[in-house]
Amino acid sequence: MQSVTALLIAHGYSILFAMALAERLGLPLLLTPVLLAVGVLAGTGSMSVTSAILIATVACILGDAVWFEIARARGTIVMRWLCKLSLEPDSCVRKSQLQFDKRARWFILTSKFVPGISHIAPAAAGATNFPRGDFLFLNSAGSALWVVVTVFAAYVSTKKLDVGGAVIDFVPVILFISFALIVANVLMKAYRRNQFIKQVAASRIEPQELHQQMEAGADPFVVDLRHPLDFLTDPRTVPGAVRISPDDLEAHIDGIPRDRDIILYCT
Repeated sequence: MQSVTALLIAHGYSILFAMALAERLGLPLLLTPVLLAVGVLAGTGSMSVTSAILIATVACILGDAVWFEIARARGTIVMRWLCKLSLEPDSCVRKSQLQFDKRARWFILTSKFVPGISHIAPAAAGATNFPRGDFLFLNSAGSALWVVVTVFAAYVSTKKLDVGGAVIDFVPVILFISFALIVANVLMKAYRRNQFIKQVAASRIEPQELHQQMEAGADPFVVDLRHPLDFLTDPRTVPGAVRISPDDLEAHIDGIPRDRDIILYCT
């Protein structure tokens, strides 16, 4: 701990960023003692608690993102390699995949609090094609929570257990991180909505084109998704279309054929 503290005093935030990033990339380093030292230094005024927490969190996010992308490209090969470093290499992949399948979001959010799992979670998410935006948001929230809790534990010790005062000192940090996560979540949803609209636009078919296909003998499965009130005002429908309420679409999924083109339309 003394050597870690000396390095942080001498080189400050650059050492913190480098060690946090290296640990998340898989180097045999222990990040927890570093964060505890950061908490002590922040409590004595030698470091800015806000800057230290943000730097450590960003480093964790970047390191985890690297493993996520590698596993996304290389699949379970990466997980097998990581599991060789665990205490149970033979069952590590299977156990990790089972836990991830059961509660993927919770697994990503809390993985840094569980020894031996924190490095597996990003790879498991990538190997299972977990949505990139959801992973980045959940992993960022989990990383920030873990860094704040760890630094806070040491920070309180310098305040002679004045927990109330320590919490007040951490309020700006917590508010900033919360705001950043909210903004990230909004941007992620806006991006996903934009991508969905582009996908829908690319696969859209014009009424004239559908009519030509049906005249040519094509037999698409047409679903009328209009709301019942819309149907009352305009009862016209595409010949042969099946009327299904949008709320009931999932319940009728088994009745939709897989061997025909599916056309969905609504108002």
